[in-house]
Amino acid sequence: DAFNKRRLLYGFDKASRQLGRSGRLVIMEGYTDVMMAHQRGLTEAVATMGTSLTEDHLRLLKGRVNNLVLLFDGDRPGQDAAERAVRLALTGGLECRVMTLPDGQDPCDWFAQHDLEAFEALLAGRAESTVSFLCRRELEALDQGEPGGPERAARAVLEACRVLVDPLRRDAIVGEIARACSVDRNLLRAQTGAARPGAGSPRPSGAGERTALSARVRCQMIVVS
Repeated sequence: DAFNKRRLLYGFDKASRQLGRSGRLVIMEGYTDVMMAHQRGLTEAVATMGTSLTEDHLRLLKGRVNNLVLLFDGDRPGQDAAERAVRLALTGGLECRVMTLPDGQDPCDWFAQHDLEAFEALLAGRAESTVSFLCRRELEALDQGEPGGPERAARAVLEACRVLVDPLRRDAIVGEIARACSVDRNLLRAQTGAARPGAGSPRPSGAGERTALSARVRCQMIVVS
C-alpha cells in the first residue's frame, strides 16, 4: 500500500534528518504534540498515526535509531499503550526508559510552556527504566497486601525480560527487579532459573533472530502523568 498507517510515523521525514547527528527519535501519540515539540526545538519528535506502536514501526527504525524515546499520555489508555510498546520493544531485545511529565500535562501543553533545555533536564532526572516501569505496573495491579504478590510481580517482569540474550545484563536485571519489588535477589534467581554471569544461556531460534530488532539499540520511554 502507498499509505499504511501501521508503517508510517508522522514527522519522520523531518526527524530523520537529525538521526545522523543524535541517533535519537522521540515517538509521541498526537500530531499536535509533535508540532509543538518541533517549535520548541525537539525536531526528533514523531507520532504514530492513530495506531499503537507496531513491529512495522520498529522495523522502520532498525539500524537508524540508537536512542528511542516514547512519550505517551499518563491516563489509563496512555499507560496501557506504553506498557504494550515496552513489551513489544522487549521482544526485539530493546530496553526502554519511562518518564512521567509533571502536573498531568500532555506533551503539547508541556512544550507550550517549556523549551528543549527543560525537556533534556527532565529526561535526565525523572526517567524510569523498562524494568522499573514494568515492576510498577505489575505491583499496581495487585490487591494490597496480597500474599506472594510482590514475588509474582517480580517473576512476571523477569519472564518478560528473558528475551535479552546477554547473561551479564540479565543478572543485573534480576537485581533491579528484586529492588523494585522488594524481594530477595538470590531467591528470585533460584526460583526463576535466571542465568548467572558467565553461565551459558540459549540463544533465540533462527526465526527469533530474524525478527528481533538490534539488541544494541537503546530505547527510552516517557509517559505523561
